Amino acid sequence: EFNLNPSLALEKVLFKKMGCRVIKVNPNGRPCTNEQVMNKLSYMGFKIAEYIMDYRHLAKVLGTYYKNYLKFNIGGIIYPNLDQAGTDTGRFSASNPNLQNPPAEVRDIFIAPEGKVLMSFDYKQMELAVLAHLCKDKRLLSVFRAGRDLHTEVAKSLNIDRSKAKTVNFGIAYGQTHHGLSRKLRVKKDIAMDILKKHNEMYPSIKEFGNAMVKHIEETGNVKTMYGRTRYIDTKALKGSVYSTAINTPIQGSCADIMKKAMLEVAKRMKGMESRIVMQVHDELIFEVPLVEREQCREIVKDIMENVVRLEVPLKVDIHEGNNWGELK
Repeated sequence: EFNLNPSLALEKVLFKKMGCRVIKVNPNGRPCTNEQVMNKLSYMGFKIAEYIMDYRHLAKVLGTYYKNYLKFNIGGIIYPNLDQAGTDTGRFSASNPNLQNPPAEVRDIFIAPEGKVLMSFDYKQMELAVLAHLCKDKRLLSVFRAGRDLHTEVAKSLNIDRSKAKTVNFGIAYGQTHHGLSRKLRVKKDIAMDILKKHNEMYPSIKEFGNAMVKHIEETGNVKTMYGRTRYIDTKALKGSVYSTAINTPIQGSCADIMKKAMLEVAKRMKGMESRIVMQVHDELIFEVPLVEREQCREIVKDIMENVVRLEVPLKVDIHEGNNWGELK
């Protein structure tokens, strides 16, 4: 038995008893045991590192979510603060408490009242669809217009599984370096470099768009969404992340603008109905819907979200319903 939290006992078990390699040393000279180190040790085959990461995840779930949510419980309901200017890209942020990213283990505690269901309307690969619209890459446009799955397409072309292709697609869209991709995919850096090279060859206009955005920032000191909403950039403060900010802001920012337009339209067209939005998370709207309004809500919200804007590619919405948030998959 030993203390699983960062401590001398943990270090002793890992680096002396188990013979784990010291990956990094703290300023005080002691071996580091952070998440990055645990990931590397796990990749090297030390099973104990996986157990420690699992424990830390569950400890975070308990402390950050369950215990924290209880503080804001008012008669069985949580009313978070939503700030539509709380992020640099313009997406909503939630505070007191943060309900934007609860893990799967926590979502089951959010339930629909009797006689109602929870229903989610989630834009499908929205960021990549907006990227296709902005960069005008011919191959990327053709994938979305034909209704094919981009992650599956990339997986076949790069000879990797779909989950890794998904990591590659979203990573490249935000300026992922081969160092970062190597860590996320748990592959050697030369393999990550080869994946990036092949992806850039498949969709060359993505890189061209990113470079054009960097040039725009350097010349004007700002970057805009497709609706002209402006974010002013201090390139010196960004240091090495100018490219990722240059490509991230117009994509995520435009997604945020589209979502807010959809929410305004929902408020107009569903006036008088009992169905209501109870949460907004990134590219997803979550509704509390009376059973008698299920089909009506489905039709109205889907129509609004898919047609509130006209892009070079179609926007598609996935719909899920259940008795609790965890069932909305």
